Amino acid sequence: MRNPDWPVPSDLIGMLVFSLGLGLEMLADFQKFQWQNDWRHRDDFINIGLWRYSRHPNYAGEIVLHCGVLLLASGSYDRPVEWGLALLGPGFITTLLYGISLPMVERKANIRWKDNTSYKTYMQKTPAIFPFPKWS
Repeated sequence: MRNPDWPVPSDLIGMLVFSLGLGLEMLADFQKFQWQNDWRHRDDFINIGLWRYSRHPNYAGEIVLHCGVLLLASGSYDRPVEWGLALLGPGFITTLLYGISLPMVERKANIRWKDNTSYKTYMQKTPAIFPFPKWS
């Protein structure tokens, strides 16, 4: 173990990143829960709150959360192989979300709202997971 002292800066940054990711995921899930339980939105897709900026802000929170865990544990990494193995966690969850979950969820949504022009516009203009700024 490289540094048994606690907290080291990477611990504090890791806790902050983890907390931000957890908060983002919880808020997105709560907004979707409220939306789905409002009978007025029974046949609509969610595009308010965090969902205005990302089609899947809960996925963004999940990825950020796992990056926080990586940073939190990084104070004990001594060798490059440890970093490589630690990166497998966030890499794996990102691959699962982008490669499996996102296409599956959006395929179902595309069928459900195939005739909805607002949905088509939302899909074209809203980033899938991370709302990066446009540089054009």
